[in-house]
Amino acid sequence: MIMRGNMKSNIKYTDVIEKVNKEAVKSALSNRKPRLALAEPVGKSLELIPFFGQRVSCGLFGISEDYIENYQSLDERFVKNKSSTFFFQAEGSSMQPLIFSDDVLIVDRSIEYMHGRVSVFSLDGDMFCKRIFKRNGKLVLSSENKKFSDIVINEEQVFHLFGVVVAIARDIQ
Repeated sequence: MIMRGNMKSNIKYTDVIEKVNKEAVKSALSNRKPRLALAEPVGKSLELIPFFGQRVSCGLFGISEDYIENYQSLDERFVKNKSSTFFFQAEGSSMQPLIFSDDVLIVDRSIEYMHGRVSVFSLDGDMFCKRIFKRNGKLVLSSENKKFSDIVINEEQVFHLFGVVVAIARDIQ
């Protein structure tokens, strides 16, 4: 049965169905938006089924090469100085919600300004990652997780800045 406005009409196709099916497939694969698709014939009649002209993406949710604005190299974006860039794997919860265990920290040793920046450093021989502030002439190490208290570096402690965290890589699986 085919609906045309408010009118119904019964059409039976007994002629060459294969030719009609080929036309429907050809139309569906072209840029035209066919209104009807053909179902397999039942007996000698052929039933017409609505075919939506709206295409659905089975790829990357509508992303196609037509919409690519530019290409991005992760090296160009995050590695400004290759000889001074290093990776570290994070461990612990003191920097959550910014940094989680197993995140990869991309650290640039060439950045000297560290005030307010998340940095990797050695404190008394152990490696850490914290946000570093200078307050009243002293270094203060601050966690992102408020459950952890700030650490004020005293004169007896040995502090060496390794570098500033410039990016974080995370496996989301």
